[in-house]
Formats: sequence, C-alpha cells, structure tokens
Amino acid sequence: MKKTILVGAGGHANVVYDVLCENNKKISGFIDPSVNAFYALEKLSDDFSDFTQTSLVMCLGAVAPESLQRRYKLFCQYREKSADFLSVISNHSIVSNNAKIGEGVFVNNGAVINGPCEIQALAIINTRAIIEHDVIVGAGTHIAPGAIVLGNCQIGKNCMIGAGAVILPNTTIPDNSLIPSLTRYPRT
Repeated sequence: MKKTILVGAGGHANVVYDVLCENNKKISGFIDPSVNAFYALEKLSDDFSDFTQTSLVMCLGAVAPESLQRRYKLFCQYREKSADFLSVISNHSIVSNNAKIGEGVFVNNGAVINGPCEIQALAIINTRAIIEHDVIVGAGTHIAPGAIVLGNCQIGKNCMIGAGAVILPNTTIPDNSLIPSLTRYPRT
C-alpha cells in the first residue's frame, strides 16, 4: 500500500486533513519548508524524491490566479519526478457517477458536482460549491465556498471563482481569470 504524503501544511491543509481522516486515509507525513509541525505528522525534507511507494495530496490553497499558477507549476514539477497525486473527495459531498474527476482534485464537504461534467487535475471544489451539468472546470482552478457554476460553462485553467459567485449558463471564462466573490458573471 502506498504512503500518503501531504504537500503543504497551511490553512487549506487543515480542511484536506480533516476530509482524509473522515475517509479513514492514513497519512504518513508532510512536505512544507515553511512549517515545522503539522498535527503529529512527520515532516519530510522538501527534496523528498522517492515516489515509488507514495501518493501525494496537494494541500496548498490559493485564492488568486497567480498563486494558483504557482501551485499548478509545483504539481507539474512533482509529476515530472513520477509522483502520483491522490484526489480527495469528501464523503459529505455529492459527485455524479457521470462526472470525470482528474488527478489531485479536492472536493470539500457539501459540494455538489452534477454530471456529465469534467473537473480537471488539481482543481478545488470547495465547501458547498455547486457544479451543474455539462461544465468543464480547468486544471488548477479553485471554485470557492458557495460558488455556483450553472450548466454548459467552461472555466479555464488556474481561475479563481470567488465565494458566492454565480456563473451563468453557457459562459466561457478564460485561463487565469479572477471572478470576485458575490459576483454574477457575466453581468447582464
């Protein structure tokens, strides 16, 4: 059985850790050069490179396209070293059997993902976010708590959809976009 190692140990990591524990996933340690302790987990060197018996879980949160791009770049650097990333899906979320979930995706408590849709690698679908039918959420994108993405939308890579935002049907959002919290987009 592969060991599970967290990448990052900040605020977002607390939420991911809770979901992993609820899912009865044993966590072996964490990698974060800026943090010395995280729960009772072993801190591993940031040059850790033995990925043959390991699955990583991305725990770095981000709330701006620039930081989402850095997060995705780190994901790609680990992938170049043959690292595998585990997707973490809360038992308290609803995910359609017709939804395609990419590598390293995090789906938080209360999130709803209807099908058919595609959630690409490293996306975050946060607390109580709703993804309706025929939606593509691009790699590295963060759909914040309470955001709603209505049907037939395409959200680009490394986008930040703010808390409580509503993305109207048939909308395309370009890569690296920021949709502010409590925004109706596009504005009509």
